[in-house]
Amino acid sequence: MDNAVEAIELHLEGLTEDGSDVPQPKPLSAHTVNPDYAGGVWALGEVDTTRFDGKAETA
Repeated sequence: MDNAVEAIELHLEGLTEDGSDVPQPKPLSAHTVNPDYAGGVWALGEVDTTRFDGKAETA
């Protein structure tokens, strides 16, 4: 769980670089009722998504 926030940030960065939409956050209850996630382990982490709101920049 130590690297969960970093993993999420890398995933969002990849979506942005690919030109894909970054999904909007949903309440935890929207996920806990999803049968695809039954039996999963839940944890909360804070991710600042503002840097993924715009277009990807190229170097």
